[in-house]
Amino acid sequence: RENKIAKFETAALNEMGVMTGLEGSITDKLKGTNTLAVSRLRAVENLTIDNKAGYQEVAMGKLIEGRKTIALNGINQYAQAKYRTVKSDKIFQNQAALIQASKDGTLKPNDVYITFTPASTNSEGVVTPAQYIVGTYLGDMYKTIGVKPFQPSMYLGESYQPPAT
Repeated sequence: RENKIAKFETAALNEMGVMTGLEGSITDKLKGTNTLAVSRLRAVENLTIDNKAGYQEVAMGKLIEGRKTIALNGINQYAQAKYRTVKSDKIFQNQAALIQASKDGTLKPNDVYITFTPASTNSEGVVTPAQYIVGTYLGDMYKTIGVKPFQPSMYLGESYQPPAT
């Protein structure tokens, strides 16, 4: 199973234009990008399709879910690390503007964005104050594996103000 997963991950890297060497070792420099985490998500999607079409192994399904969590964690960590460098055209004052930017091409898949979110109260009565949130736009590419187009990563706190444009 691990060998199969490794082959799918190498294929996903190659699909994204990343050069790999012997046994899938990465020969490109990926520092400062979210390419590795996104390629892992692509591999998860392909593995899910393969597992559903094949033997539908429960153990393989659990390994795939674990890889999905790791990939999403990597995507979120990248967004959290990069929020200070998000350009003004990727900062939005509301969800409608964020969605519109994804439709008109301003926001492309794998872009990190910041958007304002209004205050909300969850089912237990916990209030989340109005504030900005950083996330990654993934588009509809991964909806077959239950990944939302807009992947929120971290609240930036009530005191955060985006840079003046």
